[in-house]
Amino acid sequence: MTVNSTLFVCTTCGSTWEDGKRIGTSAGEFLFQDLQSALANTGVTLQSVKCLSACLNACAVAITAPGKFSYILGQLPAQDQRVATVQALVQLAQSHLEKSDGFVPYGERPELLKNRILGRIPPLVPVN
Repeated sequence: MTVNSTLFVCTTCGSTWEDGKRIGTSAGEFLFQDLQSALANTGVTLQSVKCLSACLNACAVAITAPGKFSYILGQLPAQDQRVATVQALVQLAQSHLEKSDGFVPYGERPELLKNRILGRIPPLVPVN
């Protein structure tokens, strides 16, 4: 049985602020919009989140699924390499989905993302 993976995208990342108010569309929002069509019919759920608390590493995303390793990624080039970033995230999300434990070895990660993983969180073990 395949468990759907969920890719969370911080939509506050890459925001422009003026007088304490956000101006315009953030890089995270653009990334989320691009991923909507790219992840259609892949089995990967896309969800926006207002903040992943990785502000010094914007743009940030996280991927998770029940019973699988979770990853948080940051410093994603969501503006100058947007197309490549979307392609790499789709590839990583599909690998995460296909792996029974969600563990994507370093050598199997897209080149663009290899050094952008901020953390890998082990799966929760059910308590009986």
